[in-house]
Amino acid sequence: MVRESLKLPLLVLVMGFVAGCGVRQWEPELLAEGDPPPAPGSAPYLKAHLHSGELEVFSRWEVPAEGGATLDGYGVRYAVDRTPGSPRDISLPLDSIALLEANRRRTVSRFAMSGLSVWTVLSTGVVVMCTADPKACFGSCPTFYLEDGASEELVAEGFSSSIARVLEERDVDMLPVPAGPGRDYSLLMRNEAPETHAVRWLRLLAVPRTSGRSVYLTTQGGFREGSPVLEPTVCRADGMADTNGCTSMVRAPDGFEYFSSSDSLDLATRELVELEFPNLPVGEEVGILIRGRASLLSTFLFYQSIAYLGEDAGEWLAALERGDPGLASRVMGLPRALGTVDVLMKRGEEWEEVGSFGEAGPIASDEQVVGLGTHPGGPVRVRLRMAKGAWRIDRVGLVQLGETLEPLVLHPTGVEPVSGDTPDEVALSRLLDPNRHLVTQRGDAYRIHFRLPANEPDLALFLDSRGYYYEWMRGEWAGEENPAMAALIFSDPEAALRRMAPTFKAREAGMEETFWSSRFRRRIP
Repeated sequence: MVRESLKLPLLVLVMGFVAGCGVRQWEPELLAEGDPPPAPGSAPYLKAHLHSGELEVFSRWEVPAEGGATLDGYGVRYAVDRTPGSPRDISLPLDSIALLEANRRRTVSRFAMSGLSVWTVLSTGVVVMCTADPKACFGSCPTFYLEDGASEELVAEGFSSSIARVLEERDVDMLPVPAGPGRDYSLLMRNEAPETHAVRWLRLLAVPRTSGRSVYLTTQGGFREGSPVLEPTVCRADGMADTNGCTSMVRAPDGFEYFSSSDSLDLATRELVELEFPNLPVGEEVGILIRGRASLLSTFLFYQSIAYLGEDAGEWLAALERGDPGLASRVMGLPRALGTVDVLMKRGEEWEEVGSFGEAGPIASDEQVVGLGTHPGGPVRVRLRMAKGAWRIDRVGLVQLGETLEPLVLHPTGVEPVSGDTPDEVALSRLLDPNRHLVTQRGDAYRIHFRLPANEPDLALFLDSRGYYYEWMRGEWAGEENPAMAALIFSDPEAALRRMAPTFKAREAGMEETFWSSRFRRRIP
């Protein structure tokens, strides 16, 4: 079996980690596109998971040139039941590969042909801040910053839930508005974690607005004109002694977030936050604006799931990429059990569920409006129902909604490599071609330039990104393989959330500090 044949190299890697984990730092070795993959001494094998379900394990290989059609080398093919064949020369068509996987001592190499990327990595480097709690290490999809001289403002993160190519999705995030029309608008895109990102497109959605009115992105994906935000007069949360204890936390988008700690027995335990807003005229169409982000609970659950899979993580990803009909649904079992922020509105004597907010990323807050329908008159009372400790809510407000608006779609006009290896013209062509991806590795950064229309005096801006990413398997997770827990996560996610509750609760208090202290970034010249 292939598992047994890989035990010795895996053990060597794990023992290397145990011997040196106390002082090691991340030592990035990001190779340019087209450079050879790791030599057998540091990457003893390269696994190619095929769409057919078979597996090729290369002991020698050559990286094909850009536009090449085959991966050539020497190795062994394993059947679907993992019965090995005889060692032989291999010439493998690239379009037959669902996923590439390699293990190397320090970092991932680049193998970034369009439509084909990536391997998971067992890395023995450790960020010092992560040694105490590896599940709190920084992880993200692409992060986006606005630059102001020497400072950077974090404004968005892209496609947080797209953890594999088959789960590639589009994500739309609100952006700050520039000082005036007709200006260049630039975003710095960073890869700040041990991940491989594949970005299909980045676009600005520019929505013209009238003076005194705002533009809101709805949870249905459209844009609506609306009134300024009305602040809540009352905010009551479960477990707070003060009956109005959370009002100051949710009135303004100031980073002072409402957050409760998780339940120590069941991570799916719900809480209620009840809010009341001033009277509005009868017949107005209204909505609840929510600005927030996921807590690190979702990040922990994702990392812990990969750790439980252990050596089988590559097989699991490959099955996902091959389109296993039931696997994609099972993969989302934990997020479904954890749930979104459900919005309920008081109508008469009943509480009616009207929608939900579900910004997946833990890094940058985003805001969306959940429609409440036509207001019957009197005070507006709503409840937010969510898993304890799963969400950080920065703002909740009431808005009157107006007409539906259509955005102008603005494509990049230039891409400037800051610390990435893809040349500017190549990077731009990939972001403009919906059939290609701009692939980035840990530490890469690109400045993306747009041009705003000069004939629109006032615009609301939103970032439209699409892509996917792969998390690298981390050496500090080695030894946590637990097939029984991995099976429980897929078969009974509610039970898994109960089983994992004490483990998460024991580390919850220090996770935010560790997370933000362990970002991997390169200094911009």
